[in-house]
Amino acid sequence: MNIAIVIPCFKRIQTLSELCQTLLKASYDGDIVSLVFSVDYSGTDSVAKFANAFEWPYGPKRVIEHETNIGLRNNIIFCGDLTDEYDAVIVIEDDLEVAPSFYRFAKGAAKFYENDDRIGGVSIYHYYMEEITHTLFLPIYEGYDAYFVQWASSWGQLWTRTQWHSFKAWYEEHQDISTIPIPMGARYWEHSWKKYYIAYLADTNRYFVFPFVSQIYNGNKAAGVHTVNHLVVFESSPYDISGTKEFRLPDFDAIQYKYDAYFQLMPRIVTINDKPYKVEFDLLGHKEQIKEDYVITSRKCNKEDVIESFDAGMIPLECNILTGKKGNVFHLIPRKAFNRSNGIQLIPSVRIRRSIEWKQYLPLYLNRLFDAVKRHLR
Repeated sequence: MNIAIVIPCFKRIQTLSELCQTLLKASYDGDIVSLVFSVDYSGTDSVAKFANAFEWPYGPKRVIEHETNIGLRNNIIFCGDLTDEYDAVIVIEDDLEVAPSFYRFAKGAAKFYENDDRIGGVSIYHYYMEEITHTLFLPIYEGYDAYFVQWASSWGQLWTRTQWHSFKAWYEEHQDISTIPIPMGARYWEHSWKKYYIAYLADTNRYFVFPFVSQIYNGNKAAGVHTVNHLVVFESSPYDISGTKEFRLPDFDAIQYKYDAYFQLMPRIVTINDKPYKVEFDLLGHKEQIKEDYVITSRKCNKEDVIESFDAGMIPLECNILTGKKGNVFHLIPRKAFNRSNGIQLIPSVRIRRSIEWKQYLPLYLNRLFDAVKRHLR
């Protein structure tokens, strides 16, 4: 399989250099691997000069310099379109670093799922936190090194030619994604390519493959939108530094617990008090609509609507329901009751264990305010 590593870059030369150093230290198992720099126009030539001077010992190197500023979204689309020339592309933004085994996981997953149309792409990053509510995310472990989510990764991803062409055909026909059930927070990302890919996965019932152990490190060294006063909101943990991992990938049908675009279990039949219910999961309380007849939610509900309630002590959270841990956090209610329940919870219930809660943000913002005042007074 002819795989290219493609780096969309703009003007962050320091982080780009650090990424390239980790690429040099990775294992490619004797493969010839192409490296492509897609350099967006920034008005300076420092990044292009670095890319042209960088020595890549594992295969051909290309530097593509865009003559106008196309922006990150169009640069990612351009990188995906390089599947016209390669069997697959590994797209890594210029503020990331790779683990020694990243290529082995990406290539292994690409080959393992290349004939499965239910797979829409491969993530090299493991989301330690759900990206909308910032809640700890731990998928159910079923004995394999990967799991499936209807969510696209933007911190290291692989697309095969077939996967990308399928998305691109859909993308050209779906610029309006307002009716597709994805999180409202993602739908309002203004300059995002990713929201379209998430909508594509949800609309076509496809999934990204994710590793249980992250093969990408995102320290947010460029202090982007995912940093709060130097606290990285989406730190990758755990992170594989061994370089010796051999990955055990699951057949799609071997995994019974798959996740939707809200990082919630896909609807399934759950037996509660000896009665089966086809339920949809809304454990973080931020779904806008429910399709199934029943839902298990963390929203506040009228007592007369609640069929049964569950605890939140077990992680992953859905295990509380699957093992029948009774409590008062998650509530099984009919869909009609959900539609008239309290509105979307911007902050999940404090009873749900979280890695970063809103109270932790307050001193960070106050510190930032005090620093700004000090600078102003100097």
